[in-house]
Amino acid sequence: MKGFPSSFVTISVLALWTFIELFLFTPGVMVQQSQGLDDNQINRTLVLKDPNHLGLTESECLSHFPRLYEELENTTAFYASKEGVFLSDLDSIEDYHIRIVIQNNTLYVKEFIHDFGTRGMSVLYHLHQILSFSSEALPDVEMVINLRDKGSPRTRAVFSFAKQEVDAWTWLIPDFRFHSWPEGGIITYQRLREQIGLVSDGTVGNEAVYHSQTTKSRFSPDICRNKFISYDTNNGSPSSLLYALNCKSVVFGGKLEWKQHFHHILDSDNDSPHQNIVFVPSIKNGLKEAIASLKTSKERADKIAENLWNNLRNRYLTPAATSCYWRKLIHQYASVLKFKPSLQLKKWSDGRQRTGAAGTGKAVPYESFMLLQKVEWKMY
Repeated sequence: MKGFPSSFVTISVLALWTFIELFLFTPGVMVQQSQGLDDNQINRTLVLKDPNHLGLTESECLSHFPRLYEELENTTAFYASKEGVFLSDLDSIEDYHIRIVIQNNTLYVKEFIHDFGTRGMSVLYHLHQILSFSSEALPDVEMVINLRDKGSPRTRAVFSFAKQEVDAWTWLIPDFRFHSWPEGGIITYQRLREQIGLVSDGTVGNEAVYHSQTTKSRFSPDICRNKFISYDTNNGSPSSLLYALNCKSVVFGGKLEWKQHFHHILDSDNDSPHQNIVFVPSIKNGLKEAIASLKTSKERADKIAENLWNNLRNRYLTPAATSCYWRKLIHQYASVLKFKPSLQLKKWSDGRQRTGAAGTGKAVPYESFMLLQKVEWKMY
C-alpha cells in the first residue's frame, strides 16, 4: 500500500481479520442474527452444510434449529414448578423397559427389558453414537425409558416417543425410527433419506395419490414419487409418517392426537406461507375435497411440498437436528434433576446385592452391553 506507513497497514489487516472472525466464525453472532427470523429466512442466511453431522456445538445447534426445543422447554418448566425430578420418581416407575446413566459422556445400562423387537437396541445405539460425537461435555443424568408407541401416560419422570397434549409429565425422546427399523425394512434412517433424495431429486412428485391403509404400513422410497400422500393419523402417529415427511410431497392426515418431539413444527394453517402439511377432519371426511382443491391450485400445492422439503426434510428431521435435540434434552433434564446419578444397581426386593457388570454390582458400559445384551454376569 504505497503512501501508507507499515504500521497503518498492519493495523488495517488486523482489524479486517477481527471483523471476519467476529461475523463469520463466532457462533454466538450467528445465533443473534437468527433471532426473530422465520425458518424460510434462516434458510437463506444459514446453510446446514452436513445434515448428518452429529457433533455440532450447542451454539451451532441453536443457530440451525431454533424452533426444535419448544416442547422440551415446556416440560422443563413444568418440572421446575414441581420442584424437580427425584430419585424416588424414577424408582417408582413400574411400566418401563430401559434405565440408563450418562456419566462423563459415556452411556451405561442399568436395566433392559427385551421387548418390542429392536427398538431398545436402536435407541441405545443411537444415543451412544450421539454421545461419541459430542465435542462438548454433557452433564451426568439417569433416565427411565418406555418403548411403547404411546409411552406410559402421566407417569412422573418417564421418557417416551409420544404423548398426548394433556400429558405434561412425559419427556419426549426421538422415535427409534430416527435410527433404524429393520423389522419395517428400514436398515438405517440415513440410508432411507439418501434413497428418498434420489427419488425426489428436488422436484415435487407427479399428480398421483398414495393412501396408507393402516398405521403399520411399510414404507418405500418410491412412495415419494407421488405428489399427494395421505395417512390415517387419528388413531395415533402412523409408523411411516416420519418417513413420508422426508418427501417433497403434500402429506395429508387427521389431526395428530399423539405428539412427538418435532410435531409442533408441523404447520397445517391453510393461510400460512409456511404450511408444510394438510390436516383434515379424518381420512374419510374431507380428504377427497382437500386433494381436489390442491390439484386446482398447483402453486399452493408446490409451496406446501417445498416447505416440507426445506424445513422438515432438510432441517428439523436431519440426523444433525436429532443429535442436537438429544443433547439439549440431557442439559434440560439435568437442570431439574435433584439427585446424583449412580452406577450402582438397586438391590433385589429381598435385599440381595445385584451381580452387575462382571460381578461389580454396577451398570454395564454400552460397549459391553452391546456384545452380551445383559446387565448382569460374573466373569467366566
